[in-house]
Amino acid sequence: MLGWKKSVREPGGTDAAANLRAICSVCNEGASNATLPRPDLLKLLTQLRRAAAGDQLEALRWLLRKFPVQARSLLP
Repeated sequence: MLGWKKSVREPGGTDAAANLRAICSVCNEGASNATLPRPDLLKLLTQLRRAAAGDQLEALRWLLRKFPVQARSLLP
C-alpha cells in the first residue's frame, strides 16, 4: 500500500493523517503514474535468474504459497 494525499501540499494540503489515504499501486498508477511499469515475463525471469540462489528460493516459496492449487498440479 502507498500513501496518497487527498489534496497536494502546494494548494494547502498537509501530511496530516486526515489528509492521507491508503491506495494500492494499481490505483496509484492511475492517480499519478508514479510507480514503475510491471516487467514483462522475459524481464522478470531475467531478474530472477540473476538473483542470488537464496533470493530465488525465497521467490519460489512465495509463489508456492500464493498459488498452492496450481503448484500441486505442476509438481510431481
